[in-house]
Amino acid sequence: MQAFSFVFLILFGAAFGSPPLQLSPFTGFQEDISPSNGILAGVRLSKDLVPLHYDVQIRPIINLPVDDPEQFTAPGEVTIRLRCVTPTTNITLHSNDIDIHYDDVTVRIVQTSISIRIVTHTNDSSMSTYSMQLESSLDAGLEYEVFIPFTAKVGNRLSGLYRSSYLDAAGQQKWLATTQFQSIGARQAFPCFDEPGFRSTFNVTIGRAEGYHSLANAPLKETVPIPGMENWFWDIHEVTVSMPTYLVAMVISDFVSVDAPTGISTYDVKIWGPPTITNSITAEFSARSAAQIVSFFENYLESPYQFSKLDSAAIPDFAAGAMENWALNTYRIAYLIYFEGESTQMEQWREAAVIAHEISHHWWNDIWLNEGFASYMEIIGAASATGSDFDAMNRYPIDKIQLAMDFDAGATTQPIRSNVTDELGGIPSRIIYEKAASIIRMMQSFLGEATFIAAIRNYLDKYAYDNTVQDQLFEELQAQVDIDGTLTQYPVKAVLDSWTLQSGFPIVTLSWIGGSAVLISQEKFRLSQQQRNANSTQANDLWFVPISYATKSNPDFSDTNWKPKFWLDNSTASATHLIFGAGTDWIVLNPDARSYYRVLYDAHFFQLINVQLLSDHSVVSLASRSQLIDDYFKSAFAGYVPIEEALELTKYLENEAENTVWTTVFNNLRTPNRRMIDTPFYTKFSTYMLSKVTPALTRIGWEQLPSDRPVTIILRTQLLDWACALGSPQCTTLAEDYAIKLAEGTGVPADLQPMIFCKAVSISDSLNLPGEFSVKGFLLQQYLGASRAERFTVFINALACDAPSYILGWLELATSTSSPITTAHAVQLIQRLTENPVNRAMIINYFANDLVRIIAVLGESSVSSMVSSMAAYTSETTTSAQLMTVTLFQLRSFIEVALEVVTDGNVRSSLTASRTQLDANADWIATWGPKIDTWLDSQLSPE
Repeated sequence: MQAFSFVFLILFGAAFGSPPLQLSPFTGFQEDISPSNGILAGVRLSKDLVPLHYDVQIRPIINLPVDDPEQFTAPGEVTIRLRCVTPTTNITLHSNDIDIHYDDVTVRIVQTSISIRIVTHTNDSSMSTYSMQLESSLDAGLEYEVFIPFTAKVGNRLSGLYRSSYLDAAGQQKWLATTQFQSIGARQAFPCFDEPGFRSTFNVTIGRAEGYHSLANAPLKETVPIPGMENWFWDIHEVTVSMPTYLVAMVISDFVSVDAPTGISTYDVKIWGPPTITNSITAEFSARSAAQIVSFFENYLESPYQFSKLDSAAIPDFAAGAMENWALNTYRIAYLIYFEGESTQMEQWREAAVIAHEISHHWWNDIWLNEGFASYMEIIGAASATGSDFDAMNRYPIDKIQLAMDFDAGATTQPIRSNVTDELGGIPSRIIYEKAASIIRMMQSFLGEATFIAAIRNYLDKYAYDNTVQDQLFEELQAQVDIDGTLTQYPVKAVLDSWTLQSGFPIVTLSWIGGSAVLISQEKFRLSQQQRNANSTQANDLWFVPISYATKSNPDFSDTNWKPKFWLDNSTASATHLIFGAGTDWIVLNPDARSYYRVLYDAHFFQLINVQLLSDHSVVSLASRSQLIDDYFKSAFAGYVPIEEALELTKYLENEAENTVWTTVFNNLRTPNRRMIDTPFYTKFSTYMLSKVTPALTRIGWEQLPSDRPVTIILRTQLLDWACALGSPQCTTLAEDYAIKLAEGTGVPADLQPMIFCKAVSISDSLNLPGEFSVKGFLLQQYLGASRAERFTVFINALACDAPSYILGWLELATSTSSPITTAHAVQLIQRLTENPVNRAMIINYFANDLVRIIAVLGESSVSSMVSSMAAYTSETTTSAQLMTVTLFQLRSFIEVALEVVTDGNVRSSLTASRTQLDANADWIATWGPKIDTWLDSQLSPE
């Protein structure tokens, strides 16, 4: 390998960039709800046979020593009653990695008990199928019973039937068995017809050792000893309602439960989890919320919850965020258990939202209706459980619309509904969740709540738990529309097909013609002028767009103004319209961001809106303010409007006090902040942003008070995160005060810990603390004693905020074979260290001079992780004022050297992608840097 070295100046303590942002951007909760289980969907089964009922008996073994050959096996048997639709001599069903005891498999006619001889058995592992060739044909109309004994595995892949564990109070590992069957994991637990189109009832009997208990979809009916097996028992559960295999669930454990408070729900609502973390404090919020949400949905939908109980289990090892198994929902621990003094208010909101999402699944089927309605209802349901604490109903723009649009404008988007069998497609995309929820919300707005909910109730009453398609919903909506007369211009199906059968969304522009006349136009939003030129002649780029508006003369952003004043149909790119006062009044289209499209304004209307924001922003609803800012920043970077217009909308922000709006601001400025941090004009940007953030923080208070609403606490954490990263002196003072409190034994509020810990570490040399208390020593000990991923992240990220003079020590600790920091956290520490520009040259030099040893300790992926993190930030060559900033040339050179060393294909691809990212960063700065710099000069120069 060629010699490689850097010459750079290190002046310890002389230059030190502000600590980086500590909070991760909000990306929604449903992105990882449905995990991939690594199994190909394979062929669809024949419809010659239809399963009607399963008797499943299974005995997961988890109580033996790990070296015992029976440990983590699950002997069982399944009897499937099925109906023959078309005569056939073949029975094919799904089975994956299951040992079927062929000699004992039987097939018999239910009506006569006559057995049918099986000629051959075939197991096709590539297709995950098991087939039986029969001596004689099955007759249409008759029912048959197929008996299959088998031994499955209690695997370790977090799909199918798998094992998980936790440490008990004595530090001993305790095993449990659980399931994750969506999308096609049931076939790993027992042979079955593992497709969502097949629905059956299930009678599940679970064998478990003494000291354990079992949970299933249906309540426990009785427990009996297993003959000939001492201290083993059969838990016989009641028969389920008809449902697909992917919703079947089991948990075998020694978990404890917490009941929902009495008087909220008529159902048996419990939260289950490991005894070490599950109690009346940690599970009270989720238990109460679950009960309240079930009751709310029943009343709102006028459709009863179909089960007698609702169990929710916190699983230590869980790949999905949560899973809506009927009557037995399973969750990550962090999505169900609230840790006093550790969990943040944002985490508590996540609990409420995810619980509501999973519970609402009990009313829906079709994949986009299922996930879309669950995503739409989650906020309504969470609001029913939390009241005004989180300002839930105003979270739609940031929780749904803006996340959906970011994805929907990209190259990998897809229609909500297509011919693809999404049920077998693995992880549903953001389109299925957030976009579908946004379309449903738009539907509710243009139909009106009365028509919408009446149609939904009729739909649920007619099709509850059937396999349905979107047209059946549209028919119910049309029937109610015909009764109420709420949409007379167009058929419901025509309107909604334009939104569900094509990808993307429109950008609508409002222009003043003169007098009261305006021009309203639509086109498909695309991310660049190049895309617009390449796709200018595509025919399916128009929608049925509901046009509603609020004006200065009628500043009504409530539901009375949500219904459309008129429509642009899917054959109309633009149309004129008369709006009273258009020559002098501001006009805001899409009030309260109820519909799924972006809006831009000509110079006339933009100036009027901006003047209103500067004089009294509260006249414009907070959802509209949020969406306006998102529309303009996204449109500016896509080339529709000058970036200066988007920046103009930030001028009023010192008076903004709403979390939804600030979340949008920070989401849009995070990437520019990251890319500009190496530029000479970053000081201007930080000065300008502090002039907006500081007054907002001062208004709500820098310190957390017991009387603060959760939404205020969440807003403070975001504002404080940016204030600290931008170099606020008040942040430094606050960190000093809290460091003294830490030394005196007083804790820091969980919501403030990421920022306070980080800042305290960065100024630790200048702190005058009592005794020999060390902030860094305290945090390292907290890390070593932590058990939750969220806590590891807080402590590792804070330690990475250390001053440059200590970075070499952290690098040596992270890459030591005897480090107390795990490999994964060592890589995370290094990644976070790269976010401070002052550290980058030192890190590159350290890796370059000892690359082979570092790879031996941390693995090749550590190199690509470090480089990709650094590439996300590095955008400009070093200037004389930035002697400690790594240059584009230095990082490019290191990538070339690393590519000579690493062999893993994924690592090499990542390094190549980082090289491309550096080009993109440089292009971004070249395109937008001078314009932003000039605009900042205009705002900061003395008047």
